[in-house]
Amino acid sequence: MILCFWIKYFSLEWNGKIQMRNVNYRPDVDALRGLSVLLVVIFHTFPSLIPGGFIGVDVFFVISGYLITSIILKSLEKGDFSIKEFLLKKDKKIASIAYCHIVSGFNSRLDSFTPL
Repeated sequence: MILCFWIKYFSLEWNGKIQMRNVNYRPDVDALRGLSVLLVVIFHTFPSLIPGGFIGVDVFFVISGYLITSIILKSLEKGDFSIKEFLLKKDKKIASIAYCHIVSGFNSRLDSFTPL
């Protein structure tokens, strides 16, 4: 799980240099994202405590849409927007996190598989 956090928030260069990905960090947006995740976790853990906790998913998607739109608009203003580069960056981020989760999930459940 620590590896998933590392992959998500840091970028490793081939020379071993570590750089933060986010230059324009927004703590207010991050707090809203955390609140939305917390609502979903509480909803799944104690459904009767917060019956509308699934609204956290909607809030998370709205925040993600806002961030992605702001990235695209800033690139368009600078005149260096490329849909190919944008999608490759998103794919790289999603694929690395997905790989990390698949491997950790497979390793944690290896003993639960039965031979066919």
